[in-house]
Amino acid sequence: MSPLYDPAIIEKQARMMAEEARLNDPGITGVFFFPTDQEVRLIEVVSDVPVASGDRVNVFYFNPAPDYGMPALSGVGVVRPDDLGRVALPEGWGDWKDGIELYPKQAA
Repeated sequence: MSPLYDPAIIEKQARMMAEEARLNDPGITGVFFFPTDQEVRLIEVVSDVPVASGDRVNVFYFNPAPDYGMPALSGVGVVRPDDLGRVALPEGWGDWKDGIELYPKQAA
């Protein structure tokens, strides 16, 4: 079983990862965060990736790296804009409506 984290720690890591991804990949047009207390769950929206070949988002997992401000396991999926809401999220991630859009930042 995965360790449980304070949701604020998970969100902080998610926001940092989203910002780093956005700064390093100009093709990213959006990042969605799916909150949990077990791991960071992000979906990056990128125009220049292939159309999803299946009916579910594929996720790449990265081990924690506490020395770099990332204490929790991270799962990152990548979809094209036209796949948003069309392909299913990974098992246990909830529904697209559960995602919080971290980028572009929404006006408060």
